[in-house]
Amino acid sequence: MKASQILSFQATASNALRRPWKTFKDGTLYYGYVKSGSKRHALTTKQGNKHYYKGTRSSGIGHLDSRGRYHVNWDKVRTYVVPTGLNTTDLKALVSPNSPQFKQKISGYVDGFKSPELAFHNAKNFIEYGPGYSTVDLEQEGYVDRIVHPAKLESQKAKELELEIMSQEPPAQETEVTPSTTSPIEVSATPNAESITTDPVPEPETETEPKTTTTDVEAEPETEIAETEPVATTADTVNDATTEAEQTAQDSEQDEAQSHLTLPISKIKRIFKMDPDYVGASASAVYTAGLATELFVQYFSEQASLLAKMEKRKKIQYKDFANSVSGHDSLNFLADTIPRTQAIGELVQQKKVHVKQPVAKSSKEPGIMNSDGGASSAAGKQSILPKGQQTLNFPIANSNKGHEGTQKKSIFDLVTVDDERDADNDVVMTS
Repeated sequence: MKASQILSFQATASNALRRPWKTFKDGTLYYGYVKSGSKRHALTTKQGNKHYYKGTRSSGIGHLDSRGRYHVNWDKVRTYVVPTGLNTTDLKALVSPNSPQFKQKISGYVDGFKSPELAFHNAKNFIEYGPGYSTVDLEQEGYVDRIVHPAKLESQKAKELELEIMSQEPPAQETEVTPSTTSPIEVSATPNAESITTDPVPEPETETEPKTTTTDVEAEPETEIAETEPVATTADTVNDATTEAEQTAQDSEQDEAQSHLTLPISKIKRIFKMDPDYVGASASAVYTAGLATELFVQYFSEQASLLAKMEKRKKIQYKDFANSVSGHDSLNFLADTIPRTQAIGELVQQKKVHVKQPVAKSSKEPGIMNSDGGASSAAGKQSILPKGQQTLNFPIANSNKGHEGTQKKSIFDLVTVDDERDADNDVVMTS
C-alpha cells in the first residue's frame, strides 16, 4: 500500500518539522530567548527570563478574563499524589521504624528557640570550638539534646560541689555533742589527770573530749596573761611604735611609687617646695604629679616625632616642638616658652631683617665736623666717573632713598648680627 503524502495532512514538510515551536510573524523560529513577550508569544518561567516581570501569564495554569479575574485550570497544576498501593509494597524505607526519636529541650532561655541569647551563644560556641563543639553522648542521654543556659549550668555545678563537700564531711559530729554536756562539768571540778582516768566511761570517744576540755581550761589563763603584757607599756613606747609604723608605711609607698615612675620622687618634692605657700603633700599626691608629668612629656614627644617622621627625619629638632605647640590648642600655654623660630638667612632674603653693613674708613679724605667738634670719616666709597669726576652723596629728587652710606631706620634694625657666619642660626621672632 502506498503511503500518503504530507500534503494530505494540509501541511508541508517544513511545517511538520517546525510544529513543536512557535514562529514570529516573519517566519523565524522562536526558541524562548527573547526578553520581551507579546500576546502571541507568552513568556513562561521556563524560558530563562530573570529580569522581566511576567505577571500572571507566566504561571501557565490559568488565564485572566475581561473583568480581571484569574481562573485556574487545575488539570495543569502539578500536585503530588500519594500512590494508592504504597502501604502494600515491598519497598524498604531508608530509616528504620524502630529508630529512636531525637528531641531537643531548652532550659534557662525565656523565649525558647526564639531567644536572641540562644542564637548568640550558638554563634559564640561555633566560632570558638567549630561545628562539632558538643561532646555529649546522645545514647547515654536517651537521645535528648538538652540546651541549658550557661548561667544555669554554673549554678548547677556550684550546687553539686556543695553536695560533694557535705558528703565528704564526717557524719559523727552530732553524736559528739551529747557527752560533752555531762563530762566537762566533772572535769572542771577535778583538774588532776588521775580523776579523769578513774571515771567509768564506756565509750572510747568520750575519753578524748574531757582531755581536750582540760587542756583548754588550763591554756586559757596563759593566753590572757600574754595578751595583757603589752598593755602595761608606757605611752612613750606606744607613740614611738606608731611613728615607726607610719615611717615604714611611707617608705614602702615611696618604693612602690618609684618602681612605677621614671622621674625621681625627690626632685618632684623639690619642685613642690619651691612654692612659698607649700605646706606638705602626701605620697599619693607626689605620685600622681609625677605620673601626670610623664604622660604629658610622652604626649608632647609623640607629637614632635610625628612631625619629624613627616619630614623623613630620624632626630627630633627644636622646630618640631615649636610647630606642635603652635598647631595644637592643648599646647598653646607653652607658646611663650617654646616660640616658633625662623632661619636668619631666610629673613634677610625676605627683607624682614636688615643687617648693618661695615663702613669703609679712609684716613686720607677729610671728615665732616660733628656737633661735638670731632671729625667723622667719610661713609662709603665715592663712585668715580670715567673722566675722573666724583659724585657727591646727595639724595635723588622724588625718591625715598637716603645717602649712599646711610640707611633708613626701621623696626627691624633692633635685630643685629655681629658675624655673618651665624646667618643660618635660628632667631626668635616676637610679635
